[in-house]
Amino acid sequence: MARADSVPSIALFFPTFTPGGIERCFLNLAEGFLERGIAVDIVVADRRGSFESQIPDGVRVIDLRAGRVLKSIVPMIKYLRRYSPDVLLSGHTHANIVAVWSTKLSFTDTQVAIGVHSTPSLKKTKNGNIISAAIDAILPVSYRMADHIIAVSKGSAKDISNVTGITESKISVIYNPVIGPNFDIKISEPIEHQWLQNDRLDVIIAAGRLAPVKDFQTLIQAFKIIEETFPDTRLIIMGTGEQKGYLEDLIKKLGIENKVDLIGYINNVYPYLNRSDVFALSSRLEGFGIALVEAMATGTPVVSTDCPNGPAEILQGGEFGTLTPVGDETALASAIENTLLDPIDSIKLVNRAMDFEQSVIVNEYLSVLFN
Repeated sequence: MARADSVPSIALFFPTFTPGGIERCFLNLAEGFLERGIAVDIVVADRRGSFESQIPDGVRVIDLRAGRVLKSIVPMIKYLRRYSPDVLLSGHTHANIVAVWSTKLSFTDTQVAIGVHSTPSLKKTKNGNIISAAIDAILPVSYRMADHIIAVSKGSAKDISNVTGITESKISVIYNPVIGPNFDIKISEPIEHQWLQNDRLDVIIAAGRLAPVKDFQTLIQAFKIIEETFPDTRLIIMGTGEQKGYLEDLIKKLGIENKVDLIGYINNVYPYLNRSDVFALSSRLEGFGIALVEAMATGTPVVSTDCPNGPAEILQGGEFGTLTPVGDETALASAIENTLLDPIDSIKLVNRAMDFEQSVIVNEYLSVLFN
């Protein structure tokens, strides 16, 4: 049944509880909304994935049992008619489309807000897949039907404007809520990686899906250049994905298997970042760049490719970390070497990271969604 009329309510729509950047940000939002007295539902197309264990107390979980996002329109309509949240907020492209059509077809007063966490113009279908091509075709009209569009960077806002024809003035730019209130606890958790216990070593660290878009191939090739001049450097990459085998083969081919460690998915990255010497982001494409902010919050210097769309905004054009061309291992290696030799002031990095603190971002969401 619907909650009391006096209690504002919001539903956050996830495909699953599989760990991802959008899910992490939405869980931070859920926590912040609860603290403001807003009732929160998390609605999933399929209730699977390890992130369910991190749901804040007080959140109601609704499983649509649809299996896939694109099959969840009818179950979502039923949910909206039964519970009638004030706002339905989604973030993934398919979920955004389902959220818009479900809300309109439910004939309820629920407003639909969609988040743009990517660069749609660079993710359009090129392989002829019929379903993906249909999504590309329906996306513009679907987004124009939304009550609110929230982009996580100015670059993403400009891109979605070009794709949909929606004027940028109608798109809110709200950065991701990265730093939560339990940051101090998380950063102090013990870890046992031997490289991070050895003060003699300089450790470069990276994080993300082991997928082509993250371009860890270029980072590994850059590290090969670095370790030839700085033999006491090491590279740790946190994450899982379809390219694991390919990257392992590349590491062996370059003869650096004793200096590079693919350690898999790490639930709490903060103590790893805190004990590293440089964080490197090698992506070809980002909607925002959550890991950059996480590294800066620990005071760890950062280097990033100048990829669309978030890193240059986070680093304010290079003020808080060096930006390098996408896919250029030589430039990336040089930037990392220079950062190791002359790191930026950690206090400056931490202060910048606090611009993305949970309570700051939640207030911005509230001003858009509930005013």
